[in-house]
Amino acid sequence: MCHRFEHGRDRCRKNIDVCVKCGEPGHRGEECDRSHKCINCKGDHPASSKNCPNYMEEQAILRYRAHNGGTFGQARAAVVVEVEKELRPKLYAQAVRGGPARRVTAPVTTQNKTENLPIAQNSATKKARPTNDSPKANESRKPQELQKT
Repeated sequence: MCHRFEHGRDRCRKNIDVCVKCGEPGHRGEECDRSHKCINCKGDHPASSKNCPNYMEEQAILRYRAHNGGTFGQARAAVVVEVEKELRPKLYAQAVRGGPARRVTAPVTTQNKTENLPIAQNSATKKARPTNDSPKANESRKPQELQKT
């Protein structure tokens, strides 16, 4: 038996026994003294482990089919979308976890008083847009537009 998911003895076409412990062909798990290596995810656990990420995904797909019906492909697509939704916030949190949150401030003088006010993220990179009343706005117009106004 190859120990891949959904490959029971009846469904697996391989005629080679693969070790459940190390994932190597030619011997059984009882005789194996090598370290664990999952044939499904290449993790450091036996292929029969219920902590295998691939096993947990397969179980989620089967649960989805049991509750919602549909084909295996539809269930797999729905579970993958759900897993991605769960991972997005974690990945974002990992990306910004570099240190404690800091508030960026800059000194601003208002009349006779200096205060520290928060800086907008893109304030330094944004360019002021000319209004329609300014001469620069009129310079950028084509001559036909100036005649119409």
